[in-house]
Amino acid sequence: PGEIFHATIREITDRVARDAIVSAERERMRQILDATADAWWDGAVGGSTRFSESAAAVLGCAPSEVPACSPAELPWIHPDDRVRVADAWRAHLEGSVGRYECTHRTVDAAGTVRWIRQRGRAVEFEAGRPTRLVGTIADVSDVVAQRDALAADESKLAIDPKAMVALEEAEASARRRLKEKPEDLPAMRDLRATLRKKAVLFERARNLKDGLPVTAEALAMAR
Repeated sequence: PGEIFHATIREITDRVARDAIVSAERERMRQILDATADAWWDGAVGGSTRFSESAAAVLGCAPSEVPACSPAELPWIHPDDRVRVADAWRAHLEGSVGRYECTHRTVDAAGTVRWIRQRGRAVEFEAGRPTRLVGTIADVSDVVAQRDALAADESKLAIDPKAMVALEEAEASARRRLKEKPEDLPAMRDLRATLRKKAVLFERARNLKDGLPVTAEALAMAR
């Protein structure tokens, strides 16, 4: 009996020590998240989720209105995005992806649409399955608006064959003038400007083909 008693005491002591370590680690994680610019959430799988106070501003509601549900089940998630958000959440829980990440829309009570980016990762496990996740939630509406504006600009920058023909003719004209008069400074300037515009067109075509952003210089030159 004495051995059983002491073993029980040790087990209880070990459990209390483990719980204290886990609690301290959770608090440290929250402090780290508080130091970031993004709002954060901390939740148990299948249980409640704690959101930072700043999450309310991201979601466009009062702090008291933020529910304790999973970040993937927030009531303001746009109806057209709900399945995609749920799929991203499930993929991480099942181990298909290394972290939960999804950019989606929300619609608040006033009808304001925001673009929200959620990122998170499982940090506690039991029998190999995630039991707790922590992550961030941020309003990226401005970023999405800038991306859409740039995409609209790029779509207008499809190479016009007539523009390329005009540049070819301008280059040929400048070269003829320089051949006739090598010291013709205006012809030199025209040739340099024409070659630069052609280079911008080729860069633009290559970037659009590869899905890369068009540089600010290319945008300015093409207008």
